[in-house]
Amino acid sequence: GHLQEEKQKYYDQLLLTAKSDLETERRTITQLRSELNEFKKKYEETQREITSLNALLQSQQVDEIKTLENENKMKGEKVQRLKQENETIKGQLREEKKKSEDLLCQVQLLRKSLQKQQEEHSRIALLEQQIQICTTDFANEKLDHQNLQHQLDEVLEELRKARQQITRLEPLKLQESGRMEPEDLQAAFEEKLTTYDRSPPLKHSSLLDESFLECPRCKVQYPTSQHRELLAHIDFCTA
Repeated sequence: GHLQEEKQKYYDQLLLTAKSDLETERRTITQLRSELNEFKKKYEETQREITSLNALLQSQQVDEIKTLENENKMKGEKVQRLKQENETIKGQLREEKKKSEDLLCQVQLLRKSLQKQQEEHSRIALLEQQIQICTTDFANEKLDHQNLQHQLDEVLEELRKARQQITRLEPLKLQESGRMEPEDLQAAFEEKLTTYDRSPPLKHSSLLDESFLECPRCKVQYPTSQHRELLAHIDFCTA
């Protein structure tokens, strides 16, 4: 009977111990469940935060992408504008280069024109000098013509006086000379012309051809350069 009691105590003790352990386990499970619930809450909160952060991050990324796209667009527009400005500057440079070339051509033309003008001035000065010389020569020739006409008048006056004297002294011989044949007159005229050809020629016959001397009797005119022919004519015309 004593052994049976000892066994009963032992089993009761085991049962108490088991109950105590079970209660401890229950409390532990309850605590663990409570902690698990807390962890679940924290997990859910963390998930919500993560979701919110992801949304925020995505929004920020979208904004950043838009910002980058806008910046890239602005940079592209700036690059395009710079390219256009570069082309405009190149066009202006080409225009300036063309203007410079045109100005250089104008300067060269002006230099040539100035050189030609200087040459023309020199030519005009030379022509004026030649005209002055010709004017002086013409004035001298005119003076020579006047002197020659004066000398001719004096010679004619001397011839007239001599012929009057011959007429008074030799009337018969003068009548015979009036009956000379045409052949004899032509021969005598050529002889007179040969005699006057020995006189020195006047210079600048081209200028003298522009003035004339005339016979005082029949008024026939000879160019001044042919004054010798005129003298031969006068000898016969006044005979």
